[in-house]
Amino acid sequence: MKNHKKQIAAAVLITIIFVLLFAGYALLYFALDELPLLLRILLGGLMTGFAVAMLFILRDRIREIRKGESDDLGNY
Repeated sequence: MKNHKKQIAAAVLITIIFVLLFAGYALLYFALDELPLLLRILLGGLMTGFAVAMLFILRDRIREIRKGESDDLGNY
């Protein structure tokens, strides 16, 4: 169980880094006045979508870890 906590903590840390990165880019795209509005919305929305997708991936990964599938690459 102790190993599970480390694996979950690592997954959460990596997810936080990527979500912050994607959110930063989304804010940057929304704030750039030089780009056309449609392009800003498209790029910002894409980055926001990536951030949300990372959260769903984290949820699935935590479920896998708790089920005992610590090495999901072994399934492929």
